[in-house]
Amino acid sequence: MVKFATVMTVFAALLVSGCAIGPQPRPKPVIDSHTKALMAFRPDPDCERSFVIIVPSADDAASNAMMLARIKGGKQTQSVRTLSGILKKGSDKPVIVTGDHDGITAATIGSAMNSLKGARSTVRLFFIGDASYGPELKKKADALGIQFTVVPYPPAQ
Repeated sequence: MVKFATVMTVFAALLVSGCAIGPQPRPKPVIDSHTKALMAFRPDPDCERSFVIIVPSADDAASNAMMLARIKGGKQTQSVRTLSGILKKGSDKPVIVTGDHDGITAATIGSAMNSLKGARSTVRLFFIGDASYGPELKKKADALGIQFTVVPYPPAQ
C-alpha cells in the first residue's frame, strides 16, 4: 500500500507540474516573418484575392519530425485535405502555401499533389519557403498541369 501511495503522489506531482508548465507559445517572429513575406509577395497584381494556406507545425523538433513522417507516409492532415480539395476543384485565384516549418509545408504540398492521382489541375500554386524543396515539387506540378512557383523565403541576401 505504501508503494501505491508513493507512486500516486509522484504521479500527481508530475501531473500538476506538467499543467503548470503547459505548452510554450510559438515564437512570434517566425509567424511575423512569414506574414511579412506574404504581404510583400503579389502573385498577380490584377488579382485582389488569393487562397492562403498556412500549414501549422509543432513547437518542437521531435513533434515536427513525427508530423513530417506521417505526412510523407500518406497521413491526410487538414492542410493536405484543404489543398487537395482546391487542386481537384481548380481555382481562378492563386493559391499561396506557407508555414513555419518548410519541410512540413513542402510535404503537405507533395501529398496534396499525390492525392490527384494523375488528374490535371489548373491551379496557380505558390510556395513561400526554402527554395531547396522547389525542384521536386515543380516536377510533380508540371506532370499535373499545375503552374507552380517557389518564392524563396527568407530571400537571398
